[in-house]
Amino acid sequence: MRRLCLSLFVLALTLPALAQAKHPFTFDDMMKLKRVGDPQVSPDGKWVIFSVVDVDLEANTKTPHIWIVPVSGEADASSAAVRSSAGSKSAERILIPDQDGDRPRWAPDGKRFAFLSNKEGVSQVWIADFDGAEGSVTGTYKLTSIPTEAGGELWSPDGKNILFTSDVYPECNGQTNEIACNAQKIEEHEKSKVKALVFDHLLYRHWNAYKEGKRSHIFVAAIDIPVPPHFQVINIRDLTPGRL
Repeated sequence: MRRLCLSLFVLALTLPALAQAKHPFTFDDMMKLKRVGDPQVSPDGKWVIFSVVDVDLEANTKTPHIWIVPVSGEADASSAAVRSSAGSKSAERILIPDQDGDRPRWAPDGKRFAFLSNKEGVSQVWIADFDGAEGSVTGTYKLTSIPTEAGGELWSPDGKNILFTSDVYPECNGQTNEIACNAQKIEEHEKSKVKALVFDHLLYRHWNAYKEGKRSHIFVAAIDIPVPPHFQVINIRDLTPGRL
């Protein structure tokens, strides 16, 4: 009887603690979960890079980062992947901790990858040199510096060109300095006290974003990366000039 009473007493003390440890899944709990997506397998089939979005409710921000994991699920005991996992065999980890990054895309040779970053305030295409033996990034370089921002980057099969998209003002096509023309248009729009928009043709809105006189064009950047850090953009051309 005494043993039964003791057991009931211990259970009575334990139940409140269990009740406090468990709670219904809330919105805050959901926001704390990392959003994983856009996996890209390296050309040699040994690594997968992917994007992970962190949500900060207090700052009201969503920040993407690029992570990596070996395809086997584990890495060699000597690799940086296992050394950084604090004894765990699960080797996924953030690849560029000091910079936001999204939409990673491998170069055909697997020695580097392109990604998008807002590190300097606007979305631009960046290049990261990749060490396949260690599964680490050895350097990052900004590819584009255009005021209309860049997205949707893709490598050419020979690795000498990168395609990307940018929303530009079509009236700047053919100007002596198209980049300067677009930069001036953006500045004029930001400083203008008149925010009304006049539309006379489609497509004036994409989902919940107005085009505001811009058109999405496809650009190509010819690049030359002989030996890092000697990274050079040879030229950037608009492949779809005009009002389309």
